[in-house]
Amino acid sequence: YTGSYSATTHNFDFRLKARHLPPTMSDLTPISPESAMTEKSVLVFQEKFWSLTGNSGKVYDGEGNVVYTIQGKISITGHRIITDADGNEVAQMNKKFLDLVRRTCYLGDMKDGKKISIKATDLRNITTKNASFYRGDEKLGRVEGGFLAKDMKVTIGDRVVAEADRKWLKPAAFANCDTYPISIEPGVDRLFIAMLIMAYDEMYADNNN
Repeated sequence: YTGSYSATTHNFDFRLKARHLPPTMSDLTPISPESAMTEKSVLVFQEKFWSLTGNSGKVYDGEGNVVYTIQGKISITGHRIITDADGNEVAQMNKKFLDLVRRTCYLGDMKDGKKISIKATDLRNITTKNASFYRGDEKLGRVEGGFLAKDMKVTIGDRVVAEADRKWLKPAAFANCDTYPISIEPGVDRLFIAMLIMAYDEMYADNNN
């Protein structure tokens, strides 16, 4: 009995340790590995992220160049297409139909629109705006803080991979705009981070302007 018990204990300890392993490359780049950069980078959102129609928005780099554009299509699932700087369709986002509790959004590339799901976690607590995201049934990480919040951060596993950049110096390209910069760690899928924030903003916004 001692040998059997030891084996069971060993397996249990192994599973506990596995939960605390650092995120793998596939965890950090679940949608677009090619969008990851070798150095720390910045994506910039405007405070009025959504257009007056609520159907489109743009994400910029730190110099003011458009990196991604999210196009809205009128549908009950809020289907949206993300294009890159050259106008190529690179990703898509959908809302789960009639999900009034978790406000689930699905994120994916153009072949698989449900690679990642993101779900609201604190709808009953008006002081927090958090969400968790999953690959299948596996929880990958969390978004915490709130869109436009100075303490917003994205965590994959135990690692903070993106967060609001309070030290970013606004260049002349954004002189007349209210901006919200997000710094992204090296090796992290920038398209995925942009999509997370887009979905997160829609998830909690009462109105998208």
